[in-house]
Amino acid sequence: MDAVAKVLDPALKTIVHIPNVNARESLKDKEREVNDILHGLGDWQGVDPATGFHRIKAPDGRVLKVADLVDDSDHPRRSRVLAALKDPAHKNDRTHVDIIIALGMAKEGFDWIWCEHALTIGYRSSLTEIVQIIGRATRDAQGKERARFTNLIAEPTAEQSAVAEAVNDMLKAISASLLMEQVLAPRYEFTPAMPARSRASTTARRATSRAAETWA
Repeated sequence: MDAVAKVLDPALKTIVHIPNVNARESLKDKEREVNDILHGLGDWQGVDPATGFHRIKAPDGRVLKVADLVDDSDHPRRSRVLAALKDPAHKNDRTHVDIIIALGMAKEGFDWIWCEHALTIGYRSSLTEIVQIIGRATRDAQGKERARFTNLIAEPTAEQSAVAEAVNDMLKAISASLLMEQVLAPRYEFTPAMPARSRASTTARRATSRAAETWA
């Protein structure tokens, strides 16, 4: 989870997709993974009774609103979270929620146009799924000029050729997504393996900007 803390910027509206329990990157405990992410963001201040969002006090003093779509043990609370995310009265309210944590694709039927960063933990073998994940962050919204996709994966143990093929597949998916959007220009950044104790050690980050701009 150290790698997650390095790339999860609380200043960006972010959807975090934690890995499937069978994935190599998984801790095999989805509740622990969510709690680790919450703890990394700051001090837990409780749950908003109206929305079910976690309230996290960040080091800079801001109170972050975090929607947890992973925990399904409390059905009334989960229903409040989903209702709050789908509430049309807040569709154009950028301050309504700051971070959404989901397992898989967050297919619960809401459209968060303010998402600026799709952070995915674990390898995704489906190009379609990668394109859909990227699409979560490329919705148009007033004043939104940038979107980012980050994929944290365990350090590959396969042959270099297989690793290169997997990376190329991801780049194809990203390019396809951008072509469909027709308004974004890709910029790619790759971070090498982190120290051995880090579980998620290879990062592929995709940053995008409006075609009329250059973002380094």
